[in-house]
Amino acid sequence: MNISFLGWVGACDPMKLGGTESITRRLATGLSRTGHTVAVTMYGADENRTLTDFFGDHLILQYHRSFSDALKGLSKLKCDIVVEVYIHKRYYPKYLAFKKRNKKVVKFFTIFMTGADSSTKRWLRKTFRAMFCSTVFAVSPNLVDELKHDGVRAVWLPPPVPDCYFSASLRRPKHKVVISFLGRIDPNKGLYELSSVFDALSRSNQVTCRIRGYYIADDAKSVELHKRLGALAAVDYSAERHCSYHYDPGKEQDVLRYLSETDILVLPYKNLKKTLNLPLLVLEGLATECVVISRDVGAIRQIVGSAELIIRDFDELREKVQRFSSFEILQAERTRIKSLDLFSTFATTKVVDKLTRYF
Repeated sequence: MNISFLGWVGACDPMKLGGTESITRRLATGLSRTGHTVAVTMYGADENRTLTDFFGDHLILQYHRSFSDALKGLSKLKCDIVVEVYIHKRYYPKYLAFKKRNKKVVKFFTIFMTGADSSTKRWLRKTFRAMFCSTVFAVSPNLVDELKHDGVRAVWLPPPVPDCYFSASLRRPKHKVVISFLGRIDPNKGLYELSSVFDALSRSNQVTCRIRGYYIADDAKSVELHKRLGALAAVDYSAERHCSYHYDPGKEQDVLRYLSETDILVLPYKNLKKTLNLPLLVLEGLATECVVISRDVGAIRQIVGSAELIIRDFDELREKVQRFSSFEILQAERTRIKSLDLFSTFATTKVVDKLTRYF
């Protein structure tokens, strides 16, 4: 089959880092490896160009300046399947007309990765995106419930995690418990509160506290937080300046190695702005048998599967981290994580298999 993912370049470009970009990349490459010809067709790019050799012959990246050009690109590809990832609402009528014209020869799908933040936006997204659509996917169970509440027939398509994350074996017996954070240097990630906890905990000889991520150079709050974290003498901190085109296969291996060396992954999100409703890092941490401590936002509590790992407020953060730093409790929690059989739900090959069953 000829399959194309369609969306705004700022949300679904496989050559960029980010949650929606990673999902698009993993689904597209997974489908191409099963023999399908796959394209990621994007609008909003600086120039019209095509990239065909980065991910392999069966995956084509098409960059278009305008949404109209992107639709023309889809027509030239003679797609059997079009999967909408993210389209600005001003283009809904034009895309709706395109779907109506092509509904007899193309099957249309859409993926919801985040919730809507107003009743008007929610109505527009649910109504226009679901019309002439074979199946509506959502990346978390609570997004499925939200869509069903609005009258949309939706199914859960779990965010894909590379299969190799589930067989990571880099962790070694050690004398210290390694507690880590990974991600964007952003106050919404709860990093101000986490920095105080890490600063206190890292004075102990029993733990090592690490923070890795990237900061946004033109975001004053991100830069301020970057400087604050860099001044924590006892915390192992490293962050790169964000680069729009940053993806290379080695980066995914770096993330895998970092998580495989981590015992406790702390992700104390204040909210999920600019983040998937079910954050990939939560899943990647669980896949590598990290004990994930987070807050009750999005679908995190449901997937983590233990109320003991959810903090209600930041006053609980230090107590939770200290408690799970016990080697006995840590090992018991790892045993529980293994029993969840996350591979069958979140491994990329399994998610791609589920997706193709709808095609």
